Amino acid sequence: MISIKNTENTICIGCVNVLKGVNQKSKWGKQGVLFSGDVLIVFILSILFTTSGQLLQKRASIKYSQNNGDGVLNNMLNADVVLSIIFLGLGLMFWLMVLTKIDLSLAYPLLSLNYIFILLGAKFLFKEAIPIHRWVGVGVILLGIKVLVGA
Repeated sequence: MISIKNTENTICIGCVNVLKGVNQKSKWGKQGVLFSGDVLIVFILSILFTTSGQLLQKRASIKYSQNNGDGVLNNMLNADVVLSIIFLGLGLMFWLMVLTKIDLSLAYPLLSLNYIFILLGAKFLFKEAIPIHRWVGVGVILLGIKVLVGA
C-alpha cells in the first residue's frame, strides 16, 4: 500500500507511513509526530543518494570486469566511480542532518530501507534474478521497521 498524507507539515509516504502516530518529539516537528516533513525529505534523500552511489559502484565493477586491459587507475577515475563517490558523500551529508534531528537508535535501523532499494535496483537495472527468500526478507525488514517504531 502506497499512501501519501500531508497534514500539518507532516508527510508519510509508503512504508514510512508506519511511523505515523509515534509519540516522540522531533526537533524539526511537533509533539506526537516522529518525522516532520523536512526530516522525512532529508531522510529519503539520504537513502536515495546512498542507494544510487551503491548502484553506480556495481555498474563500475561490471565495466571494470569487461575492461581487462585497462589499468586500475583508469578504472578508478571513470564516471561511475566518481559519481558514486559524489552520491555517497551527498548521502552522508543528508544522513548527518537526519542524525541531528532524531535518535540514532531509531534512525539507523531505518536505513535497512536501503536494502530494499538496492534489491529493486539489482532486479530492474542489472536484471538480476531475485530468489523468493530475498523478497521474504524485504517483508521481514518492513515488519521490523513497524515493530521498531512501535506502530
